[in-house]
Amino acid sequence: MPSVHVLVQTLVFSIVLLLLLLKTEGDPASALLFGFITFMFVYVLYLVRLLEEPFAKGHGSVDDVSFFLLDELERNLRRALEDPDGGAQNTTTTGD
Repeated sequence: MPSVHVLVQTLVFSIVLLLLLLKTEGDPASALLFGFITFMFVYVLYLVRLLEEPFAKGHGSVDDVSFFLLDELERNLRRALEDPDGGAQNTTTTGD
């Protein structure tokens, strides 16, 4: 496990533990705030893991990305390299 994971996990668990030990007045607003902050920090753990390998290999995931725009760009660039005029001959019109 890389040191970044250990560092982030240690920070998240320490912050959540400190929030648990924090003396509050027991009102629902503090409980909601604790829940929201905890959720955000635990979600950071998920994001760090996701950014390490954004695309699951070999099967679909909720983070799938379609590369059709990149494929289309590649086709257009290859076509432009093969025909440096860019098809300028075909776009001229006659003066009829």
